[in-house]
Amino acid sequence: MAYRCELLTASVNPCGVPLYSILLTYPRVMHAELLTHRMFSKNSASSRAIPTAKMISLLEADPYYPIRWGKNQSGMQAKDENLDQYEEAQARAIWNNMMRVCIDGVRRLNELGLHKQWANRPLEWFSWITVVLSATDFSNFFGLRDHPAAMPEFQFVAHGIKELIASTEPKQLHCGDWHMPFTDDYADLVAAGYEHNDIVKISAGRCARVSYLNHNGTRDPKDDIALADRLAGQNPGHWSPFEHVAMAQNDRERCRNFRGFTQLRAFLEQSSVET
Repeated sequence: MAYRCELLTASVNPCGVPLYSILLTYPRVMHAELLTHRMFSKNSASSRAIPTAKMISLLEADPYYPIRWGKNQSGMQAKDENLDQYEEAQARAIWNNMMRVCIDGVRRLNELGLHKQWANRPLEWFSWITVVLSATDFSNFFGLRDHPAAMPEFQFVAHGIKELIASTEPKQLHCGDWHMPFTDDYADLVAAGYEHNDIVKISAGRCARVSYLNHNGTRDPKDDIALADRLAGQNPGHWSPFEHVAMAQNDRERCRNFRGFTQLRAFLEQSSVET
């Protein structure tokens, strides 16, 4: 899978507040650190949902290795000195051996019939994760993560996000307009007869899938709407995918973890409470 930093959509409200939705792929081992940033709305691929055979296949095709093999020393951060060529070769061989042991063990657990929500876990150390991330505020994140004291992998990802944002011109929205990731086919959806409220649901459903392509490589708007309805209709509702879809407001005020935008989640939760 390797590293990925792809803009899904970028919008700016009438008061100049931008909202970015980004598709990321990075090492699974740094995911817990990203989750500490509460200004971000996030949906991610889950090892609980991926069939074990597929997860093993993905891992074998493209395992995660450290971005550099820094020498051990006091403190949380390896400085400039790396393992020498011979030591790095040994470290890589040990890493590969640990990965192979985990793969063999997971395969045996799968053959025994253990559910993937447990069987897949030992693979996470060597795996990648794909995440949909939306936010209006990045300054604290960049200050902490695009910094020499951060984990090198996190520095790389944070710097990629910063460059992506710097090179992006957000779409100007009017008050009441919607920021909707994964709807680059908006015109096609309208031509196919889908109304705006349907397309809002389609965006949320596609965010819930993390990837905008189904397993057969095609989009199915009806399935996206059905998924959004199912998630919102649960008790309690599965609300996180509805945070990425947001309505522009004519202010800079904070609404939950966004500024200048009201998440679809806020509208749906309020409606759920009222009913």
